[in-house]
Amino acid sequence: MARMKGKLLYWRHENFAYGINHSGVFFPSYNLWPLKFVSNLYNLSASANPRVKVKLHTLTPVTAISSSHSSSSAPSNQDTRWIVSTPRGNLSCKTVLHATNAYSSFLLPQFSNRIIPTRGQMFVVRAKASLERLKRHSWDANQGYEYWFARPEGKDKHGKEYQPPLVLLGGGRDTAGPGLDQYTMDDSVLNERVSKTLKEFLPNLYAGTGLFEEGRDAEMEWTGIMGYTHKGAPFVGPVEGLDGQYIAAGFTGHGMPRTYAAAEAVSGMIVANLMGTEWKAPEWLPEHYLTNWRH
Repeated sequence: MARMKGKLLYWRHENFAYGINHSGVFFPSYNLWPLKFVSNLYNLSASANPRVKVKLHTLTPVTAISSSHSSSSAPSNQDTRWIVSTPRGNLSCKTVLHATNAYSSFLLPQFSNRIIPTRGQMFVVRAKASLERLKRHSWDANQGYEYWFARPEGKDKHGKEYQPPLVLLGGGRDTAGPGLDQYTMDDSVLNERVSKTLKEFLPNLYAGTGLFEEGRDAEMEWTGIMGYTHKGAPFVGPVEGLDGQYIAAGFTGHGMPRTYAAAEAVSGMIVANLMGTEWKAPEWLPEHYLTNWRH
């Protein structure tokens, strides 16, 4: 039996509309393709003002940031505070924004115990049933340790499915072993314990439904490094003691719903600083996200 309360849909375990014999909560949400979204943001920014040049340098890591006042190669421009070093040369600038999440402590060692690199793992498996049976939803279970959604694909020119969709499943970190794969930056290997957990998860959850094949191997599997914080919230704002440096990082596995708003907030701070005006925090920004927040 299901019932609505506001925008939330609660269902009891005897309701099989979603293919599982468990209670649950449904609420409106969406999927977003980050690369396409960010690529279009870049294109819009690059063409917004002919007097402003916007350049994107891929595969160009920043290896060091030093004060321009301590560098003999620093230009005489009074607006220059920092020298940003890369393998392709140095940049002189007034403002630096650190948006490297789990890797922030490489350039900001004071964040080494504040933003903890944490390895997550993804397992992509083909379902045994159609998308119509799987439902076009995102899911999470086991207190958020597992999360998944079906990716629509495998359609002919008439829009008819000719093969079941791929399901992207992440999580399993609770079975990763001591440390839960924290304090690691190595995303070149898979955790075999996590692989086993993810391989068994969906067939066990949907047992008896015919939606997933037991023992089916992944078609793709990979790991990535997330930035976790002790407070469970990101750091957004000026870096203490480094005038002109800002940070937006530490999204604790929830970067998709947090990064864009954090970027809006920190870019507003930077613009206000450059214009010599006062920045006021928007009402929607949680106060404890700010780097100057004290509790």
